[in-house]
Amino acid sequence: QDFLQAVEKGAKQFITGRIAIDGTNTSIWLDDNGLIGEPEITRQCTADLDVFGVGELVTGTVKFTLNAKKASTGAATDEEREYAFNNLRGARVTLDFKLDGASDIVPLGVWTITEPTKKAGGIIEITGEDCISRLNVPIAERCVGYIDLESRLKKITELTGVRFAQTAEQIRTLSKTSLSVIYGTEFCQTCRDEVSAIAGFIGGFACANRHGNIEFRTFGTQSVLTVEAEKRHNIALNDYYFGISGVSYTDKSGNTATVSTNAVIIGTKAVVSMPKSPLMHENNMDSEKAVKQYELLLGGAAQNLALTPWKSGEIEYYGNPALDLGDLVTLKGGSVPVPTPFLITGEAWHF
Repeated sequence: QDFLQAVEKGAKQFITGRIAIDGTNTSIWLDDNGLIGEPEITRQCTADLDVFGVGELVTGTVKFTLNAKKASTGAATDEEREYAFNNLRGARVTLDFKLDGASDIVPLGVWTITEPTKKAGGIIEITGEDCISRLNVPIAERCVGYIDLESRLKKITELTGVRFAQTAEQIRTLSKTSLSVIYGTEFCQTCRDEVSAIAGFIGGFACANRHGNIEFRTFGTQSVLTVEAEKRHNIALNDYYFGISGVSYTDKSGNTATVSTNAVIIGTKAVVSMPKSPLMHENNMDSEKAVKQYELLLGGAAQNLALTPWKSGEIEYYGNPALDLGDLVTLKGGSVPVPTPFLITGEAWHF
């Protein structure tokens, strides 16, 4: 509550963080001494920003400027300090957000530095990417027999080093479908495809969470915050509501199954097409049996996509970086005369 009140009052913001230099015990501390300019974090869908889909991966970046002459480090000697600033590529960055008068500290994310660019006067411009970018790794292994969810998560971690925010059992609970259907007899071609297949099966998406782990999420069905007109700088909304009326899957033989979400739809409605996935476990069955099996497998995704109809667009908001991907917020006031649901599917924050 004190955090929300501080947001509403426009309290002073603090950004702090740390760069952990790979292979050493040295850290560069990010605070008012060394962190200059406007840090920027973004998370956007890696596919088409204008198309709503399931099984999407959301990738994040960070950009900030460091003053190497003023930044404090945990280096014991000048040599260690110099080594730290000369070995930023591959280092791990964490950032936190705090508001004056609020006890809560909001972690903003974890990134790996990909582009440290040195400028005159000890200035270093830094760009980093989150762990979603590490999933472009092929899976060469081919198996005979069932591959359960635990094995899929383990294989991805072995090949990429990324970790997951949820256990296999928690993902099953999120999918609202029984264990026996999250099987499949082969791996996808890449780790990225594997994560996307699991996210699609759930009827949700995957992203790197604030602690640097891959998290599977569904979209919000209840508003977590009202964004009033006085807190918005700009707004651009489509003039129609959008909702999901069903989920469908078409196998390689052309058999198609569709399951209704049972959502109350106003305005434009769409049936979400599930991407091809080994988790759907296609067999050489006759068409009737195949469709019945797919309907069973689509049931959990259909439940998770029974969403409140929302309007799409973009808002520029002086606000609350504790909001997260998948959150449903309510827009109110100004050019929005009627309280309107708005689903967060991408974000960019400047501090």
